[in-house]
Amino acid sequence: MSESDLSSASSEISPRSENVDKLLNSNKNLAAATLAAAIVTARGKPTSISEVVEIYKDLRFAMYPAPNYKVYKEWAETKDEKLAKVYD
Repeated sequence: MSESDLSSASSEISPRSENVDKLLNSNKNLAAATLAAAIVTARGKPTSISEVVEIYKDLRFAMYPAPNYKVYKEWAETKDEKLAKVYD
């Protein structure tokens, strides 16, 4: 590939394009959901949907902080007590 090919390709795809952001967000959600599923499976006991959502949210925000979002700010205020608890 020539240098002009590379520069034209990079101008077509900006590093922070909307599609890239969507893809990154999808990958973050997938990683947190996969870990949440592993935790629920490892527990070996029935788990409510609300418990699964809380586990997912804890993992998502712990791995990928999002300080610009209200939901993250609310989670961050109580994260220490949530993350200190062991999911048994």
